Amino acid sequence: MLRILSKIEAEDFIIDLLKRCGKLFTRQVELEALDKDLQCPDSTSRTLNSLRIEGKIKGEFSLKDKGWLWWNA
Repeated sequence: MLRILSKIEAEDFIIDLLKRCGKLFTRQVELEALDKDLQCPDSTSRTLNSLRIEGKIKGEFSLKDKGWLWWNA
């Protein structure tokens, strides 16, 4: 059963994941969370974008891969 993370838990999970794994696409972040039976409080893409806007992570759209790529700030 999926456990919905709080905003702070989701932030910690994502930042730690990006520190460990380097650059990841949105779907890869989602799969890592699902593998641990975790879910962001909002959609993963919204949570990632919020963290980007807050300056806590970096992100850019890859035209080549047609998806967002995220990494630790």
